[in-house]
Amino acid sequence: MYMGPTKIFRPTSSRYLAITVWAILATSQIAALVSSQVTGSVRLPEPFDRIAVVVWLFLWRPLVEVSDGTITIVNPLKTVTIPWPAFSEAHIHGTLIVTTTAAKTVSAYAAPIRNRRSDHGVAGDLLAELTARHDALTEAGFLDNIRTDGAQVTQTTATLGAVALAVLALASIANWVI
Repeated sequence: MYMGPTKIFRPTSSRYLAITVWAILATSQIAALVSSQVTGSVRLPEPFDRIAVVVWLFLWRPLVEVSDGTITIVNPLKTVTIPWPAFSEAHIHGTLIVTTTAAKTVSAYAAPIRNRRSDHGVAGDLLAELTARHDALTEAGFLDNIRTDGAQVTQTTATLGAVALAVLALASIANWVI
């Protein structure tokens, strides 16, 4: 039985900031290329690509997805999937914090508080959605007689992000040394 649509929460301000930074980086890269062609000197590439990846990792990638089956929290370097039977509670403390039935807490990097619309921002909207979805699933009987020990919370490390950060760190060190 279908309860509700999958909803994705992420702060729009971080998206705008990421686009702005990428636009500045692109403009700077073009200026550096034009400058090197005019002067005829060969320069090492600027760290624009490294900054762009860090911006993607910390401003573009984070989100929280709420569906009828799970809550998925995508933070910069890890993704945590919480099935509804493992969900215990959620509250706001600087950001949204979800507690599982195993007493594990997960904070949502993509759910900051305070924006122009409300005092609780994305975190408040997300908390309202989690409460409403949990209530709807409980009323429909989907969370009755569920063994919480069978509901596994999965955590995966963002390997691509971690590798990208390591490569960028090495490239930055090489750029300083050379």
